[in-house]
Amino acid sequence: MAKPNYRHQKKQKEQARKLRQAEKQNRRLAARTEADGTNGVNATATPEDTTAQPAAVNPQQAGT
Repeated sequence: MAKPNYRHQKKQKEQARKLRQAEKQNRRLAARTEADGTNGVNATATPEDTTAQPAAVNPQQAGT
């Protein structure tokens, strides 16, 4: 009789745990955005916004 493969079972269990954690994190994020009143819109700045913002805030530094 062949030995059972416990590593495969352990990997499946770990992957299921990670999936549950990710779902819980997504639920928390969704609840936080609803509480902020953004209606699902991502409130964080995009990389394009972060590069353009400093030049508009302080145009004197752009020339130096």
